[in-house]
Amino acid sequence: ELPDAVYRANGRIEWYVPATDSMTWEIFAEGGMADRRDRLVAMDGSRALGNQWADAQLRLRIQLGNSWTLSPYVQGQFSRLPGDSRLNSQKKFFLGGGVESYLHFNEVFSLHGYYSFLNNESRESIRVDEDVHGQHMFYLGVVIRFTGRR
Repeated sequence: ELPDAVYRANGRIEWYVPATDSMTWEIFAEGGMADRRDRLVAMDGSRALGNQWADAQLRLRIQLGNSWTLSPYVQGQFSRLPGDSRLNSQKKFFLGGGVESYLHFNEVFSLHGYYSFLNNESRESIRVDEDVHGQHMFYLGVVIRFTGRR
């Protein structure tokens, strides 16, 4: 049975710091805390598991010409998994990194890809049809802009 009332709080920050004309530091951080009785939020598979969590990335976006962007990054996660009592909760830290890239063919079509590694075995699912989680993740896709410009 779920509890009658629980608290939930989440936050997110994106901070961009210009380094040079072609490089920008990006700081992404998000986190949240919830009541330890709130099992729905504590076991949400789309982020770090636990009733208290944080996920942060330090990125360096490098503009290579007018059509290619490369962003290497380091990533850290914190997770506090609730136990039966407040004294036996587990704190876990995870480290990783990766690289993300965009190749812009024109104002409408772009190729987007990334590779990332995080030593958290409870990352979000990497399959749509099966509950498979992965420490290594690779993505390659096409971005199509119907309105607006890049």
